[in-house]
Amino acid sequence: MLVSSHVLSELEEFSDAAVFIEAGTTVSAERVAAARVGRREWRIFSPSPDRLRQVLASLALPPGSSREANGSFYIVIEGGESAAAALLERLVAGGAPVAVFAPAVGELEHTFLDLQQGGR
Repeated sequence: MLVSSHVLSELEEFSDAAVFIEAGTTVSAERVAAARVGRREWRIFSPSPDRLRQVLASLALPPGSSREANGSFYIVIEGGESAAAALLERLVAGGAPVAVFAPAVGELEHTFLDLQQGGR
């Protein structure tokens, strides 16, 4: 079955695969794969935001790579899931209680946004 939609969060719930089209041409599988592992924003929620803020400050993250909104922290991470796992490990080792550590947007939306921003 083929479904075309701009509501990527809903598509992600029932799709097995996606094809991205840009300027009337199918985006290459290699470019889509590269977009999936590039920069990604992760959402972190802690029951102790002050402690999480302290630990994040001690990690010396690059300027502009983190922000705080609606009780959650958002961190931009380069290097895919392995880099995200390493950050989570450092947060926990630093004493930050972490209740949620997850991508800020779904996989399809992340890939689409990366492709739109000229990603790979």
